[in-house]
Amino acid sequence: VIGDLVLTVGDNTPFTNSLEISIQPFDLTRPTGDIVTSSAIRGDKNATRLFDNLKINGTSDRWEGANSALPAVWVQYQFAGGTRQKVSSYSLTAQNASVTNRSPASWTLQASNDGSTWTTLDTISGQANWTAEEKRTYTINSPGLYEYYKIVISARAGSGGSCVSLREMELIGTPSLSNWYMLVRLSESNSDLYAQGFRYNLLKSAGEDLRFQTPAGLELKHEIQKWDATGESLVWVQIPALSADEKILMRWGNLQAALPAYASNGEAWSNSHGVWHLDEETTTKFDDSSAQSNDVTSVLNLSPVQGIVGGAMDWANGQAKTSSPVNTGSDFTASMWLKYEKASDVNYQTLLSNKNDLGNDSFGFFFGLHDNDQDRLRARGGGITQTVEADDFISNWIGMPWSHLVMSYKGSTLTGFLNGEQKFSSTINPASNSIYPMGIGMNFNGTDTWDGPIDELRIDKYSSNSYWARSSYENQKPGSTFLKIDNFKGTPVFDATSIEIFAKKGVAIPAFTPVVATGGTKAFSAVGLPPGITINNTTGSIQGTTTVTGTTNITVTVQGIDA
Repeated sequence: VIGDLVLTVGDNTPFTNSLEISIQPFDLTRPTGDIVTSSAIRGDKNATRLFDNLKINGTSDRWEGANSALPAVWVQYQFAGGTRQKVSSYSLTAQNASVTNRSPASWTLQASNDGSTWTTLDTISGQANWTAEEKRTYTINSPGLYEYYKIVISARAGSGGSCVSLREMELIGTPSLSNWYMLVRLSESNSDLYAQGFRYNLLKSAGEDLRFQTPAGLELKHEIQKWDATGESLVWVQIPALSADEKILMRWGNLQAALPAYASNGEAWSNSHGVWHLDEETTTKFDDSSAQSNDVTSVLNLSPVQGIVGGAMDWANGQAKTSSPVNTGSDFTASMWLKYEKASDVNYQTLLSNKNDLGNDSFGFFFGLHDNDQDRLRARGGGITQTVEADDFISNWIGMPWSHLVMSYKGSTLTGFLNGEQKFSSTINPASNSIYPMGIGMNFNGTDTWDGPIDELRIDKYSSNSYWARSSYENQKPGSTFLKIDNFKGTPVFDATSIEIFAKKGVAIPAFTPVVATGGTKAFSAVGLPPGITINNTTGSIQGTTTVTGTTNITVTVQGIDA
């Protein structure tokens, strides 16, 4: 007996064109937050230095394993919280002193999910002739999901070294992500994307037929922040869950397809309390792209400027607040791009707050700058006790470039990230819903105003981890290569549909190959070729020598695989 039957009907076919989107692998280790152990060390050169991202920092920033532990000098990296990561390659960077003798020659890389039973992922021997600060990368042929990774070194590269030593070690892969938003930048000026086959003229005029799907065919909701068929378009895709190495399918090419309702009614931001792109051309109102209707309607002395993701707003001591309270609860993530533009004298300046002056209310949250402290970030949850004073959060607010800030509130724990790097994790009074609207670049009542531009402000409904913060930064930053977009399938696209080729009787013509993008293996053919001129069926190259003169019309056809 069928109690409930759910039928979902979509318009996913026929879309004639597609590209695959995946995350480029990156180093999954981090300077703080995970657990590093090792065999005996020499002096104070402990193994945490292998993962501090300080590739060249004098002679002291290196790990030194004691010779007495050979032939089993080891370093173990454990991902915190039982997290399992899929590492597809790893790198070792030599240090700078006695590098020929101290660098490793032979080792195994092992992995485990209980710290006791180990699987050997890679075995290396005969590594020699290391140079100072040299980085070598090794591929893992059969990667898996593991909590623990351990390198066990059995021999040094030389005989005279006083220890086994390395500068850095990376565990490289793609993380599993949840409740993440992916920014897709589309432009024919992107040479890689253009070479893969992306052309605006294959889409409807405003991108109405653009779709995103999981490998299983689940349609992913998206919002087109900006569509510019002559330049760069900005598209946000909601990613409920993305496993390691999983690919997202981008599809288009359906003249009957209409813009989905979710692309404009806020459903694409269902995991957010508020989303403000801050790219409006006027400064009377900033729309909330989520379905929460938390528009910014009280605006004073702001001006539009170029941002990181399209346009941004420059506060310059201006004021802005939402039309109503933004109910965050105690678990949420606030993220934004920001820049501080005061030339000197850091003052009390608020970035985000739904508290009154000085943040003394027993509810809400606040974070901003501390008076006369050029490297500190200050934050509060509910109440005035347990204020987080994050020293060394930034080298200096003054003169800072555009930077990406993530503040993850999870009950009594607040974790702050700058440009994808965790800067602190501290105990705090839990944030809570406020009776006040939310001040952006100021406290609710208009005090302690920010001086500088803010872009792409968002408050999401969940706390976030370091991989979420790192992925968001790497995905959104200018010139990002974080996403790999390839494996085009679709209608063959010639760069030119009409072209002239000139030749001289009895002389071989310069080989000409039409530029075309299509899916699968290309198969070329031609009609009308004069005697002696041929086309390569695989590459499309036209070449040869003819004795015929005059003008000949040639039609070149290519076949590929559509989506």
